[in-house]
Amino acid sequence: MPTSSSWWPPGDDTLVDGGLTLLPWSQVGTIAGAREDLFAASTDPRMVAWTTVPSPVTSEMLNEFFDSVPKGVLRWAIVVEDRYAGNIELRLKPDDAAHFGYNTAPWARGRGVMTRAVKLVTDYAFSLGAKTLRISVLPGNIASRHVAEMNEYVFVGKHNGHVHYHRHAE
Repeated sequence: MPTSSSWWPPGDDTLVDGGLTLLPWSQVGTIAGAREDLFAASTDPRMVAWTTVPSPVTSEMLNEFFDSVPKGVLRWAIVVEDRYAGNIELRLKPDDAAHFGYNTAPWARGRGVMTRAVKLVTDYAFSLGAKTLRISVLPGNIASRHVAEMNEYVFVGKHNGHVHYHRHAE
């Protein structure tokens, strides 16, 4: 259960870096083909291997994810070239640290999209007063580990089968 962190909940802000837009999840329905791209991403073998996306994903699961965001979670749709390219979220935990969750649609991989998206969200959260941000990934998920390291997250160890990175506000 989220605590009473002074910076949480942040606003429903759109974040932009050149041709990359992080659109508040409340607006995901405005992206043409977003539901289809989300389904394609959710059934991609790499997504299934490295995330907690259930497999097989059902239309009910997809609709629930698409239509609502759980309390204590801030989610954005990643938009590149007017197309859904994935999503990124922060989950506030009881220790007042916000934990990342993210995924990139198969068509948008290898372009630095998630590295830029994590930078945008990191800068945004710290500008609002966040003290600690965390990224946890499975050890073999080299792409997500690279995203963390490119954004100056520091490796802090392995625990419960995951590799953990932290970054503290300066």
